[in-house]
Amino acid sequence: MKSLLIFFLITNTIAFSQITFDSPNDLQVFTGSVQDFIVDNSRLKLNAADKGNSLLYHHFKATNTLSLSFELELQFAPSNSNRFSVFLGEDSLYQNGYLLEIGENGSQDTYILSVLKSGSKTLIKRGVDGIFASGFFADISISLSDSVSIARNDTVEIKTTNSDRFNCEYVIFDCIYSKSRKDKFYVDNYTLTLKQEQEIKPTSITEISYQKFDVWVTEIMVDPTPTRQLPDTEYIELYNNTDNSINLNNWTLRINQTDINLPEILLDDYVVLTPFTLNIKNEKIINLPSLNNDECLIELLSPDGTIVYKTQFKSQFKPSPRSSGGYSYELQWMDTLATALNWDYTTSFTGGTPGQKNSEEENNSLINRVFHVRENNQITWAGPLLKDSIINQQINGQIDLRLSEVLYRPKEYGSEFIELYNLSQSGLTQDLWIQYEEKLIKIPDDIYIPANSYVILTDNFYGLNKYYQIPFNCVIIELTEFPEILSEATVNLLEGTRSLWQHFYTTDYENSLTSNDPGISLEKTSWIEETWASGNINIGGATPGAENANQHQTKQLKILEKDLVFHTQTQEAIQLEFQNNDGSYLIDMSLFSKSGTLLKTIYQDYHLPASDNVSFMLNNEQLGFYFIYLELKNENGDIQSFKKPVVVAY
Repeated sequence: MKSLLIFFLITNTIAFSQITFDSPNDLQVFTGSVQDFIVDNSRLKLNAADKGNSLLYHHFKATNTLSLSFELELQFAPSNSNRFSVFLGEDSLYQNGYLLEIGENGSQDTYILSVLKSGSKTLIKRGVDGIFASGFFADISISLSDSVSIARNDTVEIKTTNSDRFNCEYVIFDCIYSKSRKDKFYVDNYTLTLKQEQEIKPTSITEISYQKFDVWVTEIMVDPTPTRQLPDTEYIELYNNTDNSINLNNWTLRINQTDINLPEILLDDYVVLTPFTLNIKNEKIINLPSLNNDECLIELLSPDGTIVYKTQFKSQFKPSPRSSGGYSYELQWMDTLATALNWDYTTSFTGGTPGQKNSEEENNSLINRVFHVRENNQITWAGPLLKDSIINQQINGQIDLRLSEVLYRPKEYGSEFIELYNLSQSGLTQDLWIQYEEKLIKIPDDIYIPANSYVILTDNFYGLNKYYQIPFNCVIIELTEFPEILSEATVNLLEGTRSLWQHFYTTDYENSLTSNDPGISLEKTSWIEETWASGNINIGGATPGAENANQHQTKQLKILEKDLVFHTQTQEAIQLEFQNNDGSYLIDMSLFSKSGTLLKTIYQDYHLPASDNVSFMLNNEQLGFYFIYLELKNENGDIQSFKKPVVVAY
């Protein structure tokens, strides 16, 4: 029998729960891959259908001191493909917390204890290689405080810094197993004891404790000048996310490490904190310090010190014409997994919506999407898709990414991008690199790429999403270190040091009629040949995250006529709709009298996008018959002409 003991020093006990797995109902304490487990002989047993990865979550009230114990039985020696780990942390995304892994790799069977900060793993202690060389039973105890002690044949104490301590609120059991081990994991006598460092004072009044996200910061006016239609004052808007009124007396508003003790404020729904009046009903004038126009961190703490909500404003995070002042920064939608990605400048013409629902508070493009942000060699996840829901999908392990589209001339406040397409089965990215000219771009490992799906690489997703309707099912990888996308370049995909493919694009592929237009991409027209085409045939000029229109396009032009009888008593314009599938035409349009006299030129060298329409007004013309004469010319000089009758009548 092998045993392992890991413990931290702790303080006074305030809560205790023990799960012995005497009944299938004991599984209700967990969420996650519950369908892969059963209760068998008073033990929690893995009972999966096939090989895979199954996780169980237990969510509890947040604390930074706790004790966890359980008995683990494995009827085999752990290895890289059959291993067990337990995570204690402040989230369910393996971002911040402590990770104990049992079973390393092949002959190096051991345990590893690591601390995770923003998804980056730092080793604390590794056991002796080979200690689990045969099947074992481990009675494991884990507790958290200022030091870590690991006891086996000897005891090693490791001091941790304050930055290594987290407010834990999740326990995750993680099983990775082959088909032959799918029912060989057992857990028993699960006990979780929460701790409290500060003394709890006895009182006859029931004290209310608050949790994360009970109150939200929903709007910030950082730079009110030049004003729009609001007074020239900064403000912070709070929102009550509970069903009961909250008294903010003795709460703390922390702005860039400056603490403001809040007075008696009754928060029912919205309240606005401001140093000068906004002339609204639900405002509270307090001594609010000036907010930094470039960057500020705002935290809201309940009386017991719980950080109920925090958000950070950075002026350059989302480039916008509204960033020059006079517009507030709003939370677009409430999501407990949200990051700074959920914020944007208000669209309200008044400059803000203090004390009321925000202008952009809706579930928009990030919801139901796997979104990956690459910052300082770390990956964070946004949206409701958690790590276990990705892992539990069918992963065939083989992906075939091909270069699909590039945009090197974005619109104002827009964004460049490189698009890849997965031609093969679903899989996870591993050791993949884009060599763009002389610069290497690392594609983060463990990004799940579904079969037949698109991947967008960019440094500013919001600048991209501003102009294009990006589908919900593509994968976005936002990279902080992104090269300038050139008008011609060589692009190489590497797996390690092995080149998988190389492509070259140039402005020679552009439609000459749109060679100076911003926001128009170059699209691959074949996965095999080195052929490209200008993206101007698409609505908006590009298709990030969607099928390239050029890959199945046939050249054709149709004019879809509507009623060309114009009534002078209305102000409606006459419209001609064009099905211009390759987007390569300029249009000249003129109005002639019945006798053939030119009356006016309506359009001259107007570039006609794909699937567009043009309109013209005749409300200054007299009653009678007229002709519309159209010439449509493409970049090769080919001309098509059309003559359409128009009637002006009462």
